[in-house]
Amino acid sequence: MDFSQLKHFVCIAQLGGFSKAEQALDISQPSLSRQMRLLEEDLNTKLFLRTGRGVALTPAGESFLPHAKAILEAVERGRQAMSSGSTDLTGKISVGFAHRLSRVLTPLLVQAFRERFPNASISIVEGKTHALVSALSLGHVEVAVLFNLEAPDNLIVEPLTEEHYVLVGLRTNEFSLPESIPFEDLAKYPLILPPMANSIRANLELTRRRINIEFNVVAEVDTRLAVVDLMRLGMGFSVVGHGEAKLLRQGGEFTSARIEGLGARSVTYLARSRRFTPSQLGIGVANLIRELDLATLIGADPIQPMTGHEQG
Repeated sequence: MDFSQLKHFVCIAQLGGFSKAEQALDISQPSLSRQMRLLEEDLNTKLFLRTGRGVALTPAGESFLPHAKAILEAVERGRQAMSSGSTDLTGKISVGFAHRLSRVLTPLLVQAFRERFPNASISIVEGKTHALVSALSLGHVEVAVLFNLEAPDNLIVEPLTEEHYVLVGLRTNEFSLPESIPFEDLAKYPLILPPMANSIRANLELTRRRINIEFNVVAEVDTRLAVVDLMRLGMGFSVVGHGEAKLLRQGGEFTSARIEGLGARSVTYLARSRRFTPSQLGIGVANLIRELDLATLIGADPIQPMTGHEQG
């Protein structure tokens, strides 16, 4: 078996006949037929059935087709990956970052990009996760780093970091949160939370309903900087990932407590669309993002990568 046999098999299957594949591949009929015979012999099974309108896949051929496609796609990604480090690459790529990540990642990524791909250009798009998912699906953004995706069937994702949730608020001479609190104690605090569409709020609401408690939500605020300003005014407490809480505590102004009993964690993903074949710049940018050590930058826990860089 060789890659040309797989390529020709997929072409025949997609076009539904040898004659159409011969034209598309610019190969003679005897040569194409011979390659398919060799492939069938190697697999020890029949892949095609002759019909009045051409050929159809046998059940074995139907089973083998997605595997053949996956092999060819993997080979192509490998070829692109080998050239993705080339300084000769040109063109432009758009990269999306969730709001909290943009300030941390943008300077470092742009600097690394300019060093590695001096003849190419990069555009950074900052937005909310749902907006960036839409941008990926439409091809407006090729690579994005997002929070807490739900059933991303149209995306290929790679988890990078995770954080447990903590309650955070203003520290005073008289008040400091304990190291941890049970989830039900959230009902005792005035809360400044994001709207229901936010993934953190959704996770909180699921657990709240399960244990049947009520929150005292004094304000719903969608902008993280505004939440911090309200906490500085002593208006209430909020719920964030432990990495963000660690940054807030650095100046001694804020106090935080780990929330026990909340099984969900905040996960950061590297994502791209399934609809589009990654460009060489896209593969190169994804590798640069992995090299930036996001976990350390945002104070989160790293997630050990699975075999290969992408999951589907």
